[in-house]
Amino acid sequence: MDELDRTSAHTILAFYKGRNPLPLEKQSEPRCLKTINHVLMYTDWLSEDEWRAAVATSSYMYLSPADKQAFFDKFIESYNLKKSELYAWERAIGDSMDEHVFVERLRPFKIEDVIACSNEMAARYKPAVARDMEQMLRQFFDTYPKSIKSNVNYKSIVGAVEYAVIVKRHPELKDFDQQVLADRYEVSKNSIGIWHRNIKKYCIREAWH
Repeated sequence: MDELDRTSAHTILAFYKGRNPLPLEKQSEPRCLKTINHVLMYTDWLSEDEWRAAVATSSYMYLSPADKQAFFDKFIESYNLKKSELYAWERAIGDSMDEHVFVERLRPFKIEDVIACSNEMAARYKPAVARDMEQMLRQFFDTYPKSIKSNVNYKSIVGAVEYAVIVKRHPELKDFDQQVLADRYEVSKNSIGIWHRNIKKYCIREAWH
């Protein structure tokens, strides 16, 4: 009997290919590969029995409720599993994928991207404004609780920093209100206001008062 090649999702899926009880139109190889890749990435080593269950789950877990009910026993028989195994693997893989999607979504964006945006937006002013904006942004990212995540539109933060820098250090350059600034950054006035309050709390009070 051939041995399972664990080097890639493709070789693992191919090893159990003949067992899938679903008709071809209900099979989704890309989804299976994505799921198996996830298991490969986040587990140290699995036995052949465990991989058999994982491969079965990678196909079963994406079915509609009706199809799950219709094909459940066929999966159990074809992959030689216990009912509890399929349930357990579906829950374990689903929870793990949800957790890592959540973590990926929470990964902070790069400060370099924020500074680049800031420098571009500050080009309309004298160089001192760009320096002050960068200084405040770096201080803000150093002092603000680590909850600024990639799903936040950082343009709102840069806009709020521009507003704070101009109002506090270069008031003679102020030719806008928060709505004009929001339009310039293509964000909402409300988001500019929220981040401006955070900046005042975490930066201005410490540095300029």
